[in-house]
Amino acid sequence: MDNGRIAKSASTARGTVSNKAEKNADGLQAIEREVERYKEFLQNLNKRIALNVSAGQPQDAVAREKRCKKVPEFQLGQLMEESVKDLPAGLLKEVLDTCARVEKRIATEIVNNEVNVENSVSKNLNDIIERHLSTIQKQKRVVTKCHQEHEASRQKYDSAQRNSDQVGNQAKITQLKDDQEELHTKLEKERDLYESYMYELLAEEENIALFVKEYVKHQELYFTSVLREIQHTMRSMDGMFRRNNKQIFNTPLRDHLKATDRKIAYVIELCVCCLLEKGLYEEGLLRVGCASSKLRRMISAINANYVSPPLADKYCDPHVVAGVLKKYLRSLPEPLLTLEFYADFVQAAQKPSEAQRKAAILDIVNQLPRENYDNLRYLTKFLSYLAEKNQENKMSPQNIAIVMSPNLLWSPNENENYMDQVNSTATVNTIVEALVGDWAFFFDGEVNFYATMTRDALFPDNGGFPFDKDQHDQGTGTGLSKPKQSTKRKDNPLPASAVSHQQVEAVGSSIPQGTPPLAMMESTGSLGSDVQSPVNPLPPPASTTTPIGTVASTNSTSSVTSTTTTTSLQHVPQSPRGIDPKIKRPQVPAPPPPVGRPKSSDSTDL
Repeated sequence: MDNGRIAKSASTARGTVSNKAEKNADGLQAIEREVERYKEFLQNLNKRIALNVSAGQPQDAVAREKRCKKVPEFQLGQLMEESVKDLPAGLLKEVLDTCARVEKRIATEIVNNEVNVENSVSKNLNDIIERHLSTIQKQKRVVTKCHQEHEASRQKYDSAQRNSDQVGNQAKITQLKDDQEELHTKLEKERDLYESYMYELLAEEENIALFVKEYVKHQELYFTSVLREIQHTMRSMDGMFRRNNKQIFNTPLRDHLKATDRKIAYVIELCVCCLLEKGLYEEGLLRVGCASSKLRRMISAINANYVSPPLADKYCDPHVVAGVLKKYLRSLPEPLLTLEFYADFVQAAQKPSEAQRKAAILDIVNQLPRENYDNLRYLTKFLSYLAEKNQENKMSPQNIAIVMSPNLLWSPNENENYMDQVNSTATVNTIVEALVGDWAFFFDGEVNFYATMTRDALFPDNGGFPFDKDQHDQGTGTGLSKPKQSTKRKDNPLPASAVSHQQVEAVGSSIPQGTPPLAMMESTGSLGSDVQSPVNPLPPPASTTTPIGTVASTNSTSSVTSTTTTTSLQHVPQSPRGIDPKIKRPQVPAPPPPVGRPKSSDSTDL
């Protein structure tokens, strides 16, 4: 009876302990799962940060320098520094030298950042791992051992309980029960310690978050410092590009002017100044083409910054220069007259009367951006000046408009049909012809063509003569000018023998004594630019006779007309009063009929 009560009491006690142990085990497992997540996160984070900052290396000055040399940015900077030695002076050398220095400074900042992160972040995370996780792991082993001992004691006690009917087992059962209770108490104690250690780790949540924030703070300091270095370098390189700007074609006009600190585009000024000197009287200028290889060579040379004063002879062909000018205008991402006002220009060109058209065009021109307005004013002034010489160059405002309008304004719609393209071309021609034909109506003041260049620097061999020979002739009053080699294409140049003695003597009275024959003939206009002047003076005439013909000379067209008859002519200088019959002249055989200036095949107006 007593033994039954003891067994029942022991069974009840075991059930109570078992239920309590199960509840404790369930709560402990939940905490263990949370700690396991912390453990995995801390170990991976610390491993990655340590790998990023190369943690564990010496931090003295010599060690830092060695670490710096292993950084990829330092190696890149060293490569740039070595490459600079073999390059000629120029933009690339300056940029590489500047970038080499900034890459090395970036490498130094990288090493400093790594050391700071290692000291303030990586070490603290490692301390948490060693201090908390190692203690938790050690305590977990103790709890496991206590649990095993408690389970073994319980099993012994249960076995003794099953054999409790045997004599002498009661004392053993009591001893086993005491041992089991003692081991249970010890297990609870170790579990409490184990659980407290895990809670201490979980309580480090704020500190762990602070260390992560500290890592980001060091990144901010690093990137801010590097950004300052890069921004300073970028400002320095911007200045280099402004001083050494090369890319001109296919560059927006505003960007080019800003980069070069200019008011007139470099190509426009260069080509205009060159054409003023070399092509003002060139027949078919802007219309006659040139060899594509020469055009490409000059464009590439300009882009490479190899075309600058003084201008080499190979870049002075007026037709090549004119082709470069048109190519540059066409290469602009936006036309000089802008796509924004294309529709307005079209409407202006369709006005019924010329006065209305000009007024509408003027209103639009005044709305152009300042950069476009200044360059349009400069360019059209030159085209207007070129049109004034149309008697020689055969380029009237209409002809100039036909060849230049496609380069000054085009439709924003690239998929226009053929008829729309034809109408668009005619409209733009009307606009450009008005700007060239009546420049003073649309623009005020005078234009200094040599805005940033000087004529003597661009053409050092010009002898100080102005680009317009007509202005020089009118200014001196003597009619003397520097002999100018014509660049016009000659179909049938006249030989020296084709010039009659009569033509020379007819103007001899107005030429100062001692004037060379070539200068005399050019200054009086009796010899066209396509006629080759004789090298030696003409021999004096040998006979006299009664004058029968007359001689007429016109400077504006540089042509000579003369009428001769029968067997002989008397070469007598004519005066405003006619021929003096008292002057006897030696008689010479009749010269061949005078030949006028030949008409070139490419001199026909468009």
